[in-house]
Amino acid sequence: MNSFCFSQSIFKEEIGPCLTERFVLDKDTVQAELENDKLLKIICDNLKPKLLEKLKGKMYLQVIVYNSGNSCLMSVFNNTNFTTNELNIKEIVNDKIKWETLEDKSVCAIIFLSFDKKFRTIKRYGYFYGKGYVEINSYTENK
Repeated sequence: MNSFCFSQSIFKEEIGPCLTERFVLDKDTVQAELENDKLLKIICDNLKPKLLEKLKGKMYLQVIVYNSGNSCLMSVFNNTNFTTNELNIKEIVNDKIKWETLEDKSVCAIIFLSFDKKFRTIKRYGYFYGKGYVEINSYTENK
């Protein structure tokens, strides 16, 4: 069973606008599927190469995935050495990523990205009322 939310941003930096009349949150399984290694590759392949080389820090993304497989970046917590605009993350999420959905309604995917000298990590999170955010899965690659 999924949790329902109504048109709300999870992170302080609101991006949108997204169509958010009603959506479900992942809990302990992902409802909008795209393998973590493929998702990380799409994001990294669409960052400017010189920026990607220097990118360090962590970022959380709240992505609304429509049942069509298209997505919209709704909000961000960006703790990297580049601004959200410099990363062009909105355009990457909104224009470059195609998801497989398991729901007939929109899904809120919560994605964590970490970049350091040696590794790139991506994690997917779900949300349980009373427990908070829980890690569903993750993938790490060497640079």
